[in-house]
Amino acid sequence: MTPNQEPCTLVAVGRRVPATRRRMLSTGRIAAALGCSREYVSRLIAAGRIAAERTTGGQYRVTRYELERVLDRGLRAACTP
Repeated sequence: MTPNQEPCTLVAVGRRVPATRRRMLSTGRIAAALGCSREYVSRLIAAGRIAAERTTGGQYRVTRYELERVLDRGLRAACTP
């Protein structure tokens, strides 16, 4: 591996997936961790309260690190009625 390459792993379909992508979570996984809906997570992302990337298909992906940061900030409490 050259210094500019990102560590990769092979997946079932035979494509290589960058290591950073393996740690990305969907809005559904974030919602389950926070105890709220996917729509609410999308609103938090749109408001800039959760950092996320968009996939080529238009879906949001959030890093596990960002989920931990959000949990530390106490956004879970904002999700409960």
